[in-house]
Amino acid sequence: MAKNYVRDNVPLSRFSVRVAQLESIGVSSADKPPDSLLCFDLLSDLVSAIDEEPKRKCEDALYSLLVLGARRPVRHLASVAMARIIMKGDGISIYSEGE
Repeated sequence: MAKNYVRDNVPLSRFSVRVAQLESIGVSSADKPPDSLLCFDLLSDLVSAIDEEPKRKCEDALYSLLVLGARRPVRHLASVAMARIIMKGDGISIYSEGE
């Protein structure tokens, strides 16, 4: 499987690539609802990649997609992705915030 790279040959995870694609859809769909088939395929892959490394950036991208007025199957899948991210939690300890 080919890896995607950014500057300094830092490999991007499948999750990071999908989040970037989701953000791109959000930006390009400001005037009209996003393409349902494209979003559904992207979100299906994203849901299976969430266990790799959930990030706040993904939550923001999912929220943007929902606000843009995605259609029902896409809204459902975006909600499933958001729920999985919330269930997984983040890696920040509540005890480390004051340090």
